[in-house]
Amino acid sequence: MASDGLLPRQLIARFDANSGNEPSPYASVPAIWIQAALAIVVICLSTLQDLLNYLGFTLSVCAALCGSLVFLFRNHPSYPVRVWGYPVVPAIYVLGTAAIATQTAYRVPAQAMVGLATLSVGIVIYFFSRGLRGSRARDDRRN
Repeated sequence: MASDGLLPRQLIARFDANSGNEPSPYASVPAIWIQAALAIVVICLSTLQDLLNYLGFTLSVCAALCGSLVFLFRNHPSYPVRVWGYPVVPAIYVLGTAAIATQTAYRVPAQAMVGLATLSVGIVIYFFSRGLRGSRARDDRRN
């Protein structure tokens, strides 16, 4: 994401000049330290049960959103998505994962609110940084 301009340049993997296109063994050290520090903070601020509820809810929401993209890109002109059992199988998957997220939100609303806040902050930062720096998505479609 840093290479795409969506995160600070300091997080871009550095390439070793001697080995051509191979990244240096220490290319991702800043990103790893930042992620480790954030993980330690989260672990210190919550219990294992809270973390599992938060992660279960967040992953269920993300899975439902990803599964629903099948309906959006089914007839895409350049990149059509074909799925076995369409539309029944994807609908069962999306409804099932949405039901799990809903049940988790009903059972532990605090973790669900934190999960929704996390997703919302990520979406806002993504669109803000994309607006500032643009998107490489059009350039990457040739691959």
